[in-house]
Amino acid sequence: MAVPARVLAAGLAACAVAAVLAYCSSGTSAVISRPDAEPGLADLVRSMQSAVREASSVRVGGQLTQNGTVLSVDLGLRRNGDMTGVIIQDGAPAQIVAVAGRIYVQATPGFLRQVQAPGGSCAAVCGRWIQLTLAEAERVTGDLSMTNFMGPLTSGQIAMLTENGSTTVQGQSAWVLRAADGGTLDVSAGSQHYPLEATGGGSSPQVVRYSQWNRVPPPATPPASRFLTSGGASMMAGLAVPTLAAASGT
Repeated sequence: MAVPARVLAAGLAACAVAAVLAYCSSGTSAVISRPDAEPGLADLVRSMQSAVREASSVRVGGQLTQNGTVLSVDLGLRRNGDMTGVIIQDGAPAQIVAVAGRIYVQATPGFLRQVQAPGGSCAAVCGRWIQLTLAEAERVTGDLSMTNFMGPLTSGQIAMLTENGSTTVQGQSAWVLRAADGGTLDVSAGSQHYPLEATGGGSSPQVVRYSQWNRVPPPATPPASRFLTSGGASMMAGLAVPTLAAASGT
């Protein structure tokens, strides 16, 4: 069953603070010996949190399984609330663009299945963009914002992590911080200590990757020629559009 986007955002961000969340269990990072230059834990955490707070943008990609539902996301997030990317539930992708407080979703066969559109709707609307209502946009932007995703990384709970050597993530050297339950947070060993990857494990693997810090380009508003016509918009009216960023939960 499709449920609100806030559960997806919370679930993905939660793996970054696996120390305090039970469902993010054992991590899978390949740990090697710790270089002598590694900063102290407190300094590393403070530097990482400062870098996150000051960042203007980030790309977030991840996957988790909750209550049998497979969820994945690939979003470019900007501090001003703009975003662009894809959210996938059980293989059904939803392409989303947010610009200046306006949220657009592209009608695709998978999206139409998720919102339980009438049969035959795809022929009329697939490939076109739907602008969400103010109420729908409030639900989506409030849940899938950069501030919401990054919040757990700057909370006091992150201090419960401990040092655990080093590894390589996305071709970059990283320090490994480990949670009491085995979850890990890999932080760049470069001059800016940005998070690169957070992992959980167990029977339902969890992983969140962070990239393009401060380099996510501004999204473009979909072309007006690709918006739904009044007839197409009427066809879509009343559908469960707020569930498009579905995640597991109640």
